[in-house]
Amino acid sequence: MIVSARKIFEKLMKQVATFILIALLTVPHSLAQQDFSALKFEILEIEDAVNNADFIFAHEKALPLANAGHPQARFILGTLYQNGWGVSQNFPAAIDWYIKAGEAGSGNGAYNAAVLTLEGRNEDASLERAITLFKMGAALDHALSYYTLGIIYAGGNGVDADQKLSFDYFFKAGNLGHPTAMYNVARHFISGIAVAQDYAKAREWLAASVTYHHHPSQFEFAKMHLNGLGGAADPVEGYKWLLLAQDNDQDAYIDTVNETGATLSTEQKEAARQAAFEFLSTYPKQAR
Repeated sequence: MIVSARKIFEKLMKQVATFILIALLTVPHSLAQQDFSALKFEILEIEDAVNNADFIFAHEKALPLANAGHPQARFILGTLYQNGWGVSQNFPAAIDWYIKAGEAGSGNGAYNAAVLTLEGRNEDASLERAITLFKMGAALDHALSYYTLGIIYAGGNGVDADQKLSFDYFFKAGNLGHPTAMYNVARHFISGIAVAQDYAKAREWLAASVTYHHHPSQFEFAKMHLNGLGGAADPVEGYKWLLLAQDNDQDAYIDTVNETGATLSTEQKEAARQAAFEFLSTYPKQAR
């Protein structure tokens, strides 16, 4: 069955927090193919212009640097054309500049080109073309590109499902700090899909992802502690993670919190609350 890229995009958006990267000051400067370090201040000036809505100035300054091969200048031009900032909105031009940014070493550029292609923003848009661009981003060690490829191959979204390949992509994204990818790796170890079942390894991955306040990870971590999976059972630690998951998404976990709390003593619940408070002090939400 042939499935349009647009339908695949709509399905994927229900599974992956895919977004276009436009916060210029948070975008790392890729200098993969040439040394543009001498242009650092020029790029910062252009980024400041974009953040201050001086888009015409930004376009004028970025264009010669982009033509010279600077990845961040190319990324900025992609952002301007995508949003119609200082120029007429032009998605094919945006994709072209993002691809050129990727070719110069910008994983964010390759990723944005892939997402716009998946949205059908170009005449040659197709799932196959989008996957090629996500793989360009992955080749540049870009976490979101790895993660999105993991989602695509996990669900057979327009391609043959490949759980081992999906796991490998999640594993790489997780090692780069993507919390949902870490969670998905843990789920693989819990279920034994594509890898040997290993609760201890699942705990290790969840222990990393919970620090990002990823509430599905916190809930899964709670269950592992409550049920003694991958380590000793610890009802206080389990209840602590339930409280933290509830703090991040109250409606989803309130029944489990109440049911578990009913099995614990007042002292145990107070110890769990204190431990949850200490976790939030160590890992404040705004810092993650």
